[in-house]
Amino acid sequence: MYIIKITRTTSGEVTLRKEVSGYTRAYNLFTELCEEHGYNIQENPMEGGYLAGGHSHDFIIELYEPSDDIEETQYEPF
Repeated sequence: MYIIKITRTTSGEVTLRKEVSGYTRAYNLFTELCEEHGYNIQENPMEGGYLAGGHSHDFIIELYEPSDDIEETQYEPF
């Protein structure tokens, strides 16, 4: 199971949180969302997933596989 999450950078509000089964399906949906927003994809080795957007953007888009060892992070706005 993979999680795709879109968070508003100004408020930290999660506007989308979707669980997707299968890496290929999750990655394809993630890349579609990034293309819609015009964001470049970056690997996030600390979380074992991908990020797009973030600071100086309206949203941050994340793709990751949840782990029992790692708590979900909450994007903190300025």
